[in-house]
Amino acid sequence: QDNVMDARINTSLKNDQNGNGSSNFDLGIVVFESLKKHSNRILQYLADTDETDTQGQVLKRSIRTAMKLKEKGITKDDIVSSCSHNHKNSIIPFIASLFLGIKTAHFDPNLFHLDTIHLLKLIKPKIIFVALESLPFMEKCLKESQVNTELVVFGESEKYSNFNGYLEPSVEEDKFRPVAADNVMETAIILFSSGTTDLPKGICISHYGILGQILKKSMKVSGNNKNISNNNNISLLYTALYWISAVVMLLKGITEGCAYVVCKQFDPAATWRVIEKYKVTSAFLVPYRAREFLAARQNVDTSSLKHMATGSAPVTKKLMDELREALPSAAVVQCYGQSEALGMIASFNIGDPKEMELQKIKPLSSGKVNPEYNWKIVDPVTEKTLGANERGEFRYKTAYQMNGYHKMDSSSA
Repeated sequence: QDNVMDARINTSLKNDQNGNGSSNFDLGIVVFESLKKHSNRILQYLADTDETDTQGQVLKRSIRTAMKLKEKGITKDDIVSSCSHNHKNSIIPFIASLFLGIKTAHFDPNLFHLDTIHLLKLIKPKIIFVALESLPFMEKCLKESQVNTELVVFGESEKYSNFNGYLEPSVEEDKFRPVAADNVMETAIILFSSGTTDLPKGICISHYGILGQILKKSMKVSGNNKNISNNNNISLLYTALYWISAVVMLLKGITEGCAYVVCKQFDPAATWRVIEKYKVTSAFLVPYRAREFLAARQNVDTSSLKHMATGSAPVTKKLMDELREALPSAAVVQCYGQSEALGMIASFNIGDPKEMELQKIKPLSSGKVNPEYNWKIVDPVTEKTLGANERGEFRYKTAYQMNGYHKMDSSSA
């Protein structure tokens, strides 16, 4: 059954009585076993090429890439990166690195080049898998940062290695097994902060933290909606692996046996047609994208959509009302999260009628704080803990929170 492996993982983590991370499961093993378990299920619907990609096909390409990385001598002490829009193979180096216990950090091809230069100096990746369209941008950033790394191109390049070379069959691939982490509290993924108040920072995410997030019942891809089964849940997400939303949704899709629609870039009008064509059940759009989406409204069938989430920036009641009017079959909710906390901190459970009634009363609320978080509201001047309906600073603790900032003291936050 689908819950068997989840139970084994949770038992293994709970048995770590000393909190020293001595679990039998890490993120790479969980992803490997999940891809095997759901091998016949579609993981990716590729909207730009009208292809489908199963979990088994993703597993095979990830194994071949992992074997190539190992052959090149890349180890747990290195960092593997990518800089690419979403496409069929953009997730493969990430998954392959998880299989080898190698940390990853991904760049956004749309990021300001000075921020990318800063992050290259901070991370110093051993190898970067880059989309052909992003190659001039990455070459410029590498030159200015004076960081020496190897580039592998998604596409045809005479100057650099092509990613297709990583997908060549091997007689040993059927024998491949993922490398277990020495400790599940080790950093598995490095994400980047938004850089709102300062330059972006590298957020170190542990195996334990990300496993806790992707396996907890309060964060099912279907939003805990009993009307959506894992077999027919299809998510829509436009963000690249630079963003925690993409990382969490990909990993939850793999572990839950769900699918998602892969789009190269956001197109407001096309999004309506994608929802109709692929029978999308869950979607996430940041507020300004949601406004563009509404402005490009199309006369299509969106009845498959059961869960529309927004977040990452303030929303207005007008926006929430307009989304509900345009998407009558969907529960429209706002979420609150942080990369430092491994994603979702507060949300409404769309499978709970009582919570959805509360959401109507407080339409601008982000919902209830998830039970994995201990929290309080504090006056930042007096440090006094505040009561209900008092304005202050939200502070929390969770076992899932980051290990710290890469090569930085946490006081730099």
